[in-house]
Amino acid sequence: MCGIVGYVGARSAQELLLAGLAQLEYRGYDSAGISLLQEGEIASVRAVGNLGNLRSAVERAAGAGEGAVATAAHYALLVLAVEAGHWPAWLASGAGAVFGAQVAWLGNRALTFAHRGPLGSSWWRFQIAAALGAAVGMAIVATTVALGAHYLVGQVIATVAVMLGTYMLNARWAFSARPDRG
Repeated sequence: MCGIVGYVGARSAQELLLAGLAQLEYRGYDSAGISLLQEGEIASVRAVGNLGNLRSAVERAAGAGEGAVATAAHYALLVLAVEAGHWPAWLASGAGAVFGAQVAWLGNRALTFAHRGPLGSSWWRFQIAAALGAAVGMAIVATTVALGAHYLVGQVIATVAVMLGTYMLNARWAFSARPDRG
């Protein structure tokens, strides 16, 4: 069965399109997709199966861009603090993590998890998850530097090690869709 939903206007189209597709879901379909105009380009996401699969694909697509921006902010501050400020690499890693976390929170709230709950509770929960990740990352950077490796090698290892854990924690706690989780 085929159904088409469209929207033109000033509001965010992504959730409106997904809600419209949900209204058509009773008809049954084997795949779904949405296309959005973003910065003059058409961005499309498709998924096989039900609407839940499409929502997951949209979240992954949004999270990849948001995560790249947050990671770039983290690394930029890290390199600036180490190279220009002569900070210890582990401390610069922590400062970069704090800065990157603020960029990530904004993107995660608006895009990745499309969270509409209270700002305060999601912000504090996200900060706790970020602080845990930063502490692990700082320890990894300190250890790799102590072993004689370049601080950026340590930071790459830390980024990979921390990314999945903090994503899962934020998805289940900071930006949970459950009403009792804010």
